[in-house]
Amino acid sequence: MRLLAAILILCAPNRPAVGQAVPDTAARHLIALEDEWNDAILRNDRTAAASFMAEDWTEITSEGLVLTRTEDLNELVDGYHATSLLLSDIEVQIYGDAALVSGISEEKSSSRGKDTSGRFRWMDVWVRRAGRWVCVKSTVARIQEHALH
Repeated sequence: MRLLAAILILCAPNRPAVGQAVPDTAARHLIALEDEWNDAILRNDRTAAASFMAEDWTEITSEGLVLTRTEDLNELVDGYHATSLLLSDIEVQIYGDAALVSGISEEKSSSRGKDTSGRFRWMDVWVRRAGRWVCVKSTVARIQEHALH
């Protein structure tokens, strides 16, 4: 009986619990999408950035504002400029055809001439639609320096 139980445990599919961080192909793909989106932002490439965002995408900004996809893309080409965007501490949690991707971004940036550089904690909500992952919601919060100590 113990031998049978051991065989069943060894042969059982190695599936994580729902919502558990998963280092699988889908998670690696979502991290790659985040990196590609980040690169598009660095290039101020509206078309490339838009390809990662669902038509109904919105973002809650670090100032507490809600931006639509169009507003965010307009700001990308009309006012925002980043010279460096480094992502770290990325975590992926997959829930079937939905996923949460979160991490930290350290950026050197400006918006309409004002320095907006800093460290930010962010989270993107991705949904698989017609076999393709698209981001439907984003939120970002500035990490206060005193909070790091």
